[in-house]
Amino acid sequence: MAETEPTSDGLLSSVRRLVRILGATLQNRAELLALELQEERYRIVEILLLAGAAMVLALLSLMLFSGVIVFAFPAEYRLYIAAGLGVVYLVSGATLGMRIKRLLREQPFTETVQQLKKDVECVTPPK
Repeated sequence: MAETEPTSDGLLSSVRRLVRILGATLQNRAELLALELQEERYRIVEILLLAGAAMVLALLSLMLFSGVIVFAFPAEYRLYIAAGLGVVYLVSGATLGMRIKRLLREQPFTETVQQLKKDVECVTPPK
């Protein structure tokens, strides 16, 4: 009978295989991070362009409608109307500023973080 050799190449082979798997996993996560970074960059540029265009158009219409409203009243009330409109615009601007602040707090790269947490769970031995 022929003697059979063990199929395992030993500890060195296992370490090589583990390093290969670890390298592939790290490469996968790096590619995911790069993809999400690219998506975030496009999203930010799009948001800035849309916000800029919206602000220009809103400012133009705001000035036009404010003028119409102020001049629709008699001359002795125009100052009060203009001050009232200023208060309304101030409150509206503060509200929009708070909304922007809330949007900027949103966590970027959520998928990458979730995948890294899953990787840590897989490597961590059960308790």
